Amino acid sequence: MEDKSHSSGAFDSVWINTILPNSLSILACIWFFVSFYKLPRKKIGLQMVLILSISDCFYHFSTLLVSLHVEKFVGLDFQFVMDLALCFSTVWPAAIAYLIYNSLRDASLDPKNYLKRSLVTAVTISLMIKFM
Repeated sequence: MEDKSHSSGAFDSVWINTILPNSLSILACIWFFVSFYKLPRKKIGLQMVLILSISDCFYHFSTLLVSLHVEKFVGLDFQFVMDLALCFSTVWPAAIAYLIYNSLRDASLDPKNYLKRSLVTAVTISLMIKFM
């Protein structure tokens, strides 16, 4: 006779520790995306938070797929996406803090130009961290 209590306990652990929190985080990101696009005026601060939410959504989605072992069926390496999104989510808040700091010091700061430069810089730094 087969002991199914062990496999059931392992699934419960994966469900509670991985599937449930990642699914809730993905739903929260989707809620933020919908809320953001319903806003009539999209300020630079919210745009930067939107970029962070996109990165977090990629991270949680790839973590969910890795925990469900989807890469065996699809043939893609979601670990790379997960690691890159994690690096970006670590670097991007520094860009947000720098924007806040500089906007308090300098009223002539061009936010759209800053957003583009910060995004390129954050992606570059994230790729460097990932491949080091």
